[in-house]
Amino acid sequence: MGRLGNHFPDDQKREYARASLVAGQVFYLWCDFTTTPKDKYVVLVCPDTESPLFFVVNSSVHPFVARKPDVAECQVELRACDYDFLHHDSFLNCAEVIDCFSEAELVGQLQAGLDRIKGRLNDATAKCVIKVVQNARTISPRHKKAIRSALSSAMKRPLNG
Repeated sequence: MGRLGNHFPDDQKREYARASLVAGQVFYLWCDFTTTPKDKYVVLVCPDTESPLFFVVNSSVHPFVARKPDVAECQVELRACDYDFLHHDSFLNCAEVIDCFSEAELVGQLQAGLDRIKGRLNDATAKCVIKVVQNARTISPRHKKAIRSALSSAMKRPLNG
């Protein structure tokens, strides 16, 4: 069953979708950048750039990733017991910044199904992501600064705000 909000007028759904664009927010989005296009969990790590920045959630660490220490150390575990939308423990890939969604496309997907808004990273996970990003060799200094700033600011906001 979808959220009650899916029955609201389009302008209210659009406003709600826009209000959800905060760092640390988890979405379930159609991702055509994956090898097989599909819906995936993604975490918005910086909404305030030309294209919003995301990290992808994977159900496991791929063996290829596990063999590359620089990338393997950038996988942050998301425990299902901490996130009620996850069915099993998963991993946030903090080694690769995804910037292929425009804000308009993002809002469009969310407006079409508000149940795609899943929740927010808790502060402990956000702090871990910030630490991993700071040490990541695969992320540009500009993106590191933007992500660190956005997640740090988001941790100061109430979960419902």
